[in-house]
Amino acid sequence: MNLSHKNYPAAENITIESLDDNHSLKKIYYLVGENKRVIDFGCATGYLARLLQQQGCEVTGVEINPEAAKIAEHYCKQVVVADLDIVHLAEILPPQSFDVAIFGDVLEHLRDPWRVLKETQHLLSSDGFVVASIPNIAHGSIRLALLQGKFEYTELGILDNTHLRFFTKKTVEDLFEKTGYVIDVLERTKLPIFADTPLIPQLNKADFSSELIQKLEQEAETETLQFILRAYPGDHKSRYTELSEQYSQLVVQLGLTQAQLHHMQVELENSQSQIQHIQVELESSQSQLEQAQSEVEHFQIQLETSQWQIEQLQAESAHARSQLQQKHEELEHSQLQLAQIKTELEHSQSQLKQTQADLVRSRSLINAMESSKFWRLRNLWFGFKQLMRTDRLPTMQKSITPAPVNSTESDFHLNLKEIKFNAAPKTLNGCFDSIDGVNPTAIEVPKTTPVIARGWAILPDEKKTADCVIITYGKNRQLVAVALVNSERPDVAQAFSNPAYQKSGWSATLNLTDFPGGKIQLQAWAYNAARHEATLLSFASAKVKPMSLLSRLKHYYAVLRVKGTRYALSQAAKKIYYKLDTSPATVEVGTIAAPHQEQYARWLSKNFPREADLKKMAETVEIFPYKPIISVIMPVFNPPEQFLRAAIASVLEQIYPYWELCIADDASTKPYVKSVLEEYARQDPRIKVVFREENGHISRASNSALELATGEFIALLDHDDCLTPDALYEMALLLNRHPQADMIYSDEDKIDQQNRLQDPFFKPDWCPDSFLSRMYTCHLGTYRRSLIEQIGGFRIGYEGSQDYDLVLRLTEKTTNIFHIPKILYHWRVHPESTAAGVASVKSYAHIAAEKAIAEALTRRHEPGRVTGIPEFPGNYSVRYEISHYKRVSIIIPTRNLGTILNKCLESIFQKSTYPNYEVIVIDNGSTEEKTLKIISQWLDRQPERFKCYPLDIPFNYSHLNNYAASKAEGDYLLFLNNDTEVVTPDWLEAMVEQAQRASIGAVGALLLYPDNSIQHAGVVLGLGGVAAHSHRHFPATTPGYVCQVKTINNYSAITGACLMCRREVFAEIGGFDETLAVAYNDIDLCLKMSNLGYKNVYLPHVVLYHYESKSRGYEDTPEKMARLRKEADYLLSKWRKFIDNDPCYSPNLTRDREDYGINV
Repeated sequence: MNLSHKNYPAAENITIESLDDNHSLKKIYYLVGENKRVIDFGCATGYLARLLQQQGCEVTGVEINPEAAKIAEHYCKQVVVADLDIVHLAEILPPQSFDVAIFGDVLEHLRDPWRVLKETQHLLSSDGFVVASIPNIAHGSIRLALLQGKFEYTELGILDNTHLRFFTKKTVEDLFEKTGYVIDVLERTKLPIFADTPLIPQLNKADFSSELIQKLEQEAETETLQFILRAYPGDHKSRYTELSEQYSQLVVQLGLTQAQLHHMQVELENSQSQIQHIQVELESSQSQLEQAQSEVEHFQIQLETSQWQIEQLQAESAHARSQLQQKHEELEHSQLQLAQIKTELEHSQSQLKQTQADLVRSRSLINAMESSKFWRLRNLWFGFKQLMRTDRLPTMQKSITPAPVNSTESDFHLNLKEIKFNAAPKTLNGCFDSIDGVNPTAIEVPKTTPVIARGWAILPDEKKTADCVIITYGKNRQLVAVALVNSERPDVAQAFSNPAYQKSGWSATLNLTDFPGGKIQLQAWAYNAARHEATLLSFASAKVKPMSLLSRLKHYYAVLRVKGTRYALSQAAKKIYYKLDTSPATVEVGTIAAPHQEQYARWLSKNFPREADLKKMAETVEIFPYKPIISVIMPVFNPPEQFLRAAIASVLEQIYPYWELCIADDASTKPYVKSVLEEYARQDPRIKVVFREENGHISRASNSALELATGEFIALLDHDDCLTPDALYEMALLLNRHPQADMIYSDEDKIDQQNRLQDPFFKPDWCPDSFLSRMYTCHLGTYRRSLIEQIGGFRIGYEGSQDYDLVLRLTEKTTNIFHIPKILYHWRVHPESTAAGVASVKSYAHIAAEKAIAEALTRRHEPGRVTGIPEFPGNYSVRYEISHYKRVSIIIPTRNLGTILNKCLESIFQKSTYPNYEVIVIDNGSTEEKTLKIISQWLDRQPERFKCYPLDIPFNYSHLNNYAASKAEGDYLLFLNNDTEVVTPDWLEAMVEQAQRASIGAVGALLLYPDNSIQHAGVVLGLGGVAAHSHRHFPATTPGYVCQVKTINNYSAITGACLMCRREVFAEIGGFDETLAVAYNDIDLCLKMSNLGYKNVYLPHVVLYHYESKSRGYEDTPEKMARLRKEADYLLSKWRKFIDNDPCYSPNLTRDREDYGINV
């Protein structure tokens, strides 16, 4: 019996919920029952075994197909490869007992099913039984086909060409009766006679009389496709047994003889095939010889060409030397200009000294005024007015919580009644800078999300930072939060010339949800623990009303002290610049934001180039040593006329002049298109236009535009979008800095039909796994033309995602990929644009994208499955095939808290479906009897998979995990906190899918708080000074910034609460750094991997609950805070370049919050 050609379904694709009640697998599943020892004859790839495993069954499989058996080993305790027609069961299965024997569509394939059933009795326990499914040869379609003289074998179904036996209900009952069984359950699967399915012959109902059909349909088994039965062994007559055994022996001998004959036939066929293969190779060798001779002739021609090129290069070299001499003369001229600038600088320094003297005199005046009686009376008056305006704070002690790095009142043991509050300090002791980046003097409440307050605080008399900052509300000074003073403020240290002020910054997360509606003003106080004294911090200057001359002098003196002379002068110059230069930007759309885009409007006001900036850029272009021509590629088909004109105008208005616009009209049907294009082509010779005779869609049109290009680089522009005036300048500037660049992309925003800007997309640097989740590089993309030609340009059949496919192929040829974190492209939003974000618009683009990603996986030899995310069109998920199910070592450090540990272990052993893993618990000195008992119980329950090693040392997370890794046997190491709980059963499979890839370092998961809000969805460096979790406290249902939460993405780091990596990578980087005993060790581990070129990845489909810091608690004591500060300093000194500029984040996004807000 040879079943090697059969296509079995993948086990992971079948679930009991996906099967309908008429399916034989579902009926067998329920007949078997729970917690049985099962022998599955014909187990195939183990898809039934996988289902039975989920209800506690232990399955042994027997399968004839070795390839299928190999797959089934993942779901069976044991799989025996054997032909039941050739071997006896006793030969392949040692003496053992089973509760259930399954023959799922197997008996009809056997020459002697009677012998097999008889031998099966010896394998069954005392109350064991057989479950079988057998096709019904008496199905109505078979009988009608016989009336037409047809009995045609098929690949599937009742007339499967591998069936050797055919059964009716009567012969099924005879089969089991003669082999000593009693059938107690007989069920059926049904299929109509004329059903359109390959399982039965396809008949035309009109070919048969209605009387015949009616009579046939009245018979009981006419629509029975299969019999599904359960049978128990019964008594037999001895004579019947002897005859059955004799017959079985004869059948076995016949089977052996036929098998030998078949084997000889196969060998003969193989010999003939080898002879044919040798003949083909001989013909191929002759062809290769002829091709080699042709190549020799070609090389001779190339040699002659190369000699001519050498002569040409020599001439160019002479020309270059002439240019070099000219540059030398220009350099001497520049040196003269530099000397002039130096003279001007010395004059500016003289002016600066005069300004400093003026400031000293102003400070003396301020001090004199502040010491006067009038000034003290003035302070008392304004303090009284403020107390009169203050509203009452509602009771909200539970709703106002500090950030995790801060402490509550009880943590600092503060009694506000014992503290002396000084609301009128004589010296500058700090500043209450902002709340969520805006002035804190008038905050709108309530706030639906937490806000972050920031500032700096010092104790000038003690020459050190404040012990903490107390934030209060109202005249009664009700406590809102207490903030730790530990953030970097080098500006303060420099201003006061005191290194002790380096960490004088503070921040606190405030929950203002329970305040009544309106505006409030909070107060921040610098606390001196030794004196039990709190001094009011100043507010940052707010442009609420014009300053008096005296107020301005005080303000600029404070700025001078804190920020330094250079900063104060630059700010003054900046004010003068923006007052004098009021000319509008050259592109009108670049200065207008949509009404609901207030934050973006503020960002644009600071970052969009002004007329003066553009003039400076134009001057700079002339001194570029490298001025590559950039060919802007624009396919056109029936765009609205005003949008087409705007697109072309945006190219004409480029500051960088070395460009050409290559337009291919794809046979537009609107008459104005041709006239507009011809008009612009006459206007500027750099505009090239080709009119295609027939519409070929965007890929063919783009290739037609490419044929016009002569530039070293190409940039892509859609026919209804716009470039910013500095777009090509920024590209050329980067190429002068990095001439090796092969691909450059920028940030982008959207522009509506009223030319208003909205929805900026601030992107990370190149993140290849994030790119597989979405086409995020998109606009503006610039590419080296030689590489585009090398990969064949745009491919037909990928329309709508042709640029996605292009970049997928191009990035397989180069790693020289650069990102410009500036808005250089406006993506037009209108009803027919993909930018509108409507799933129904250009849905073919999403289909093409899935196809492009799938082909990329094939090219990269990383087989996997690509699916779109229906709720978020344009986003995709890649699930890779696991090449080898190697062992995973799950490492869990713990100390006491047995209930928490037990919950974690229960979730692992009950939910995990990965077949090969071990759990290693490192007991860090547990003393609770309950914990020790739980560990002992798991050693008994899972002796093969569970191990525990004691290591009673002072807590050092890094050392504990390094020790556990030395004990682990797995090829994959999974570091897991003891206060986690597994949610998704295939969590290990999903993490191994990624960790097995050569490019991947650390693999992380989506961790949730018990209230289903996000605890971890990747780590962003620089947030809060060091690092923080992406989208923390957002609901689990949120898609996040550009669907970050719902898609697979690269991050510079992921949390160690659930982190997997390959053992070889862990060893290569030297494991955890034991200098970091408690905090930031996971960040350091990930950055060591990134530093070696590995990519760290976050998986949204791996979900666990994290009950955060159950074992260690929070960093809320002076000792813990001191240790935390020390470890933060260590990390900052080691990884400053990553923390200052996280390549997986954008410098245009906030470092204050975890919500991916705009940095304004």
